[in-house]
Amino acid sequence: MAPLTPEVAIKQTNYVSSMVHLLCLCTNEKSTSMNTEAITRVIMNLLTEIESLCASIVHDYQTRYDHSMNLITEVLNLLNNCNSNSKWPDTLSKMLLEWIESSPNSVLILPTISSACRSLASITNMVIIVEKAMDSYFNSDFDLSDGRGWTYLLGALKVPEMSLTDFLDEAIQHGCYIVLFSYALQQLPLSQGLEDEMKLLQDMIQWTFKVKPMQQNEAKLFLWWHRTILLLLRQLDFGTDQAIVCRTLQNWLPAMITLGEDKASSGFLGALGLGKKSQLSIKFRLITKALCTFMSIQILPSGVIRLDPNAPIKPETSSGKSHEPTLTNLESLKTNKQYISLKEHIEAAINFLTDSRNTLRDTNILFTQMTKHLYTDARYLETLFKEVV
Repeated sequence: MAPLTPEVAIKQTNYVSSMVHLLCLCTNEKSTSMNTEAITRVIMNLLTEIESLCASIVHDYQTRYDHSMNLITEVLNLLNNCNSNSKWPDTLSKMLLEWIESSPNSVLILPTISSACRSLASITNMVIIVEKAMDSYFNSDFDLSDGRGWTYLLGALKVPEMSLTDFLDEAIQHGCYIVLFSYALQQLPLSQGLEDEMKLLQDMIQWTFKVKPMQQNEAKLFLWWHRTILLLLRQLDFGTDQAIVCRTLQNWLPAMITLGEDKASSGFLGALGLGKKSQLSIKFRLITKALCTFMSIQILPSGVIRLDPNAPIKPETSSGKSHEPTLTNLESLKTNKQYISLKEHIEAAINFLTDSRNTLRDTNILFTQMTKHLYTDARYLETLFKEVV
């Protein structure tokens, strides 16, 4: 196929823009003959045409990307300009999300991320569509080795600076955790020193307190937990007062402990052992319990972080509460019916925790081993297995 000329690109963009304009007019029609199925069919055909056009541009990746982004931007204007006092915003959003999920290998997935960031008026729509596109990308057949997956995603993500706080708040509220982690990765190279890294570290800790994950997105939390541990160790390695690092770690642990509980322990019912049952998977809870226990025993009674393999391990003390991160409570999971299928992983974690050669520096070894075995299908977690960013 001949190279895409500026004239042809403009004609194609104008065509898509005209189609979207007509569709938006249709959403204002009160006629009962204008049904959802008809408009959905037109939009799906339009997306198919755009995909076919852009896939045929093989001579220049950047030209294809830019043109794809321009065309998808026009499609996303459906959400900006449709009748907001009707069913259409939700209907069109759902339809676009279904298309993204069903098209992981599409050349339009990455341009959709950039287009959503630059064109959508609703921050809610923006973070949800970007997260869905990132999910879809990691479910694709693309070669994501050697960091290419994250490199391309970070290049596509353009966080709106004027709406940054709203962007992050919406991402937290709607469970868009890959979006949050991607933002953190973008910020790291911009850090001017330990103070900037500490601020980012504390932001990620606050995210852990605020999030309300479900089983379908729980493993995404591991992305920034892993990075949080690395940043804590960097603070120690480059001279931050150990007391500050210790306090930061202690501030983080309660959020993780809460997420690892089998039942909520807060409130009156929680105190009676009648708290609400966790909606998170047992494998997530096991990893969280093991991490919390390991990091807790690396904080010595003197407030010093254990970094020397020859230093004594903190003696265990417990108030008998089942949610506390103690080795005894971790060992008790071996006889817990809920965790019977994970007995092998529990024993492996206990062996790691009781090996005095392991210090806080080895936290991500435990983290990686458990995650690699229990979340084999989560491709986005490959960043935990190999440093790629």
